[in-house]
Amino acid sequence: QHFKNTNNINNIKRQEKSYKKLEGAQKINLPQNKTIILSAQRDTEGTGINQGIFKPKLEKGPDILLNILSKLPKEQYCILLAGYRRDWIIQELKKINFPYVLAERFDDINHLYNISDIVLTTSRFEGGPQQILECAQTKTKILSTDVGIASEILHPDCICRFIDDFVDKIKNLNFEDIVEYNYKKIQDYTIDKMVPLYDKMITDLV
Repeated sequence: QHFKNTNNINNIKRQEKSYKKLEGAQKINLPQNKTIILSAQRDTEGTGINQGIFKPKLEKGPDILLNILSKLPKEQYCILLAGYRRDWIIQELKKINFPYVLAERFDDINHLYNISDIVLTTSRFEGGPQQILECAQTKTKILSTDVGIASEILHPDCICRFIDDFVDKIKNLNFEDIVEYNYKKIQDYTIDKMVPLYDKMITDLV
């Protein structure tokens, strides 16, 4: 499924920083003077949510995300939570008074990436995730656990194995060459390149 998804994001591109700060950020009242961290992974289990009981969806690693954020200076960072079922992480962010903005609905994925400075993927296990492909295609900074296809697409420096790895790289990693590496890597997973390999695999099996 991974190579099919890349076909849907070929038209997504990074815009100029002025667009991000002046137009995109103002639409959802993002602070202008903070580094914006994007988290777009559903973090709360569906069971109990109608009763106000919020349980973390542990495979997505919201507890890992929370630990990362707790080590960042609140005056310098804000997290943008995209999508639905973000109740658990919001509940916990309020406890540590970490600034956040919730965007349950958004016009398109391009908008999210253009108003964010860096994306965090903290999953323990899953098949994708899709945002790895999208960040590579849009040349968006991303740090990820070694999950799914992360190590196949992302520069080795984007892979984090410990909380402190995330924290240190958020603060210090130079992504200039890394985003170019990720972009070039994702071009190997387009429909045109992957379908012939898929056809060959099926033919060999038959």
